[in-house]
Amino acid sequence: MQHSKRPGTVTLRDVAKAAGVGVMTVSRVSNQVPGKKVSDATAARVRAVIESLGYEPNHVARNLRGSRSGVIGLIITQVSDPFCAECARAVEAEARALGYVTMLVASDEDPALEERQIAILRQRQVEGLLIIPASRKGPHPSGARLEGIPVVAVDRPIAGYKSDSVMIYNRASARQVTGHLIAHGHRRIALVGYGARIHTVRERIRGYRDAMIAAGLDPIVDVIGADASTAAEQMRQLIAAGVKPTAVVGTNSMVVHGIIQAARQMRVEIPGDLALAGFDDFPWAGFVSPALTLVHQPSAEIGRRAAAMLFERLRGEFEGPPRGVLLAAPLIVRESCGCRPAEERPPGLDAVHLTGSELGRPSLGRLQVLGNGQIERLS
Repeated sequence: MQHSKRPGTVTLRDVAKAAGVGVMTVSRVSNQVPGKKVSDATAARVRAVIESLGYEPNHVARNLRGSRSGVIGLIITQVSDPFCAECARAVEAEARALGYVTMLVASDEDPALEERQIAILRQRQVEGLLIIPASRKGPHPSGARLEGIPVVAVDRPIAGYKSDSVMIYNRASARQVTGHLIAHGHRRIALVGYGARIHTVRERIRGYRDAMIAAGLDPIVDVIGADASTAAEQMRQLIAAGVKPTAVVGTNSMVVHGIIQAARQMRVEIPGDLALAGFDDFPWAGFVSPALTLVHQPSAEIGRRAAAMLFERLRGEFEGPPRGVLLAAPLIVRESCGCRPAEERPPGLDAVHLTGSELGRPSLGRLQVLGNGQIERLS
C-alpha cells in the first residue's frame, strides 16, 4: 500500500483507517494509554501502520488536554565528553527515581543548534530544562523560549539569563593547581586548552594568571584551539618554539590526553622533563603511568544537584529567586606533577581542598559553606 502524506501530516484517523481499528485503539497503542487491553496482534498491526505512515503523536495537544508530559530536557555540549556523560547519567537517575523521562540532546558547542534544540524541546512540552550552555559571545538569544518553565544551568551560567545554576569555582581551582606547580619550584608554567569563549575555560585562565602574577611570574597562556584535537599540536608548538615550559596545566581531561600524546611524540618525559597537572579527574587517572594530578570536578554530584533543584521547582517545593550552588573541587595530587607516591610525599604537597575563605570572593556575592562540602551562593 502506498501513502502520499508526508510524515507529520498523518492524523490519528488516517492510522485507524489504514489499520482497520478505532481511533481510541490507535491512541492507546501510540500513547500507551491505560484502559481496555489491546491484543498483541492488533497492537503489532497498529505499530506497523504508524511506522509505514510516519505518524507522530501530537504531544502538544495531549498536554493541552491537561496531562503532564512527565519529561524533562537535558542539553549537553558533547556526548563523548566524560564530564557530560557522567553528569547526564546522574540527571537521568534522579529523574527515573521520580517517574520522569529525560530527553537528551547535544549541541556540540553550536549556539544555533542549541537554539533549535530548545525550541524542539519546548514543542515537546518538557516540564523543565537542564542546560550546559554552548559557548557564545553575547547574551543567550533563547531567553524568551526559556520563560515559563524551570531552567537550571549546569557547569556554566546561561549568558544574560537568570536561572538556578550548579557549578564549581573554576577560578579558585585553577589558582590552586597552578600554585601547586609553583610550590614544586616551577617558574615557566604554561596553560594549554581550547574554547576561550567557554565560561569555565575563561575562569580557569583567570585563576592560572592569578597564581602566576601573585608569584611574580609571566603567564604562558596558549588557549587557541577550536577543539580538543588541537591540544597536542599546541603543546608541540610550545616546545618547538623554544618556549619549553617545565610544567603545564591542561584545561580538561581531553586536553591532558593531548598533552601526553605530544610529550611522547617529542620524547619529553613526564614529570622528569615536563610536570603535568590539569582538570577533570577520571576513574583510571590513578592507574596510568605516571598517575595524573588532576582537579576532581564532581560531575555526578553536579548532575544530581542540578536535577534536584529542577524537581524542587517542578514539585512546588521551592518558588524563590534563582539560586547558585558552587561545589568544592579538590586537587587530587598524584605523580605527573612531580610528587612522589603518597606514602613518600613531603608535607605541603598533598591534596588541597577549597575552603570557605578561598571561595568567598566579592564578585560571587554571599556564599554559604554547607556541611557536605558544597558552597551555596545566597545572593
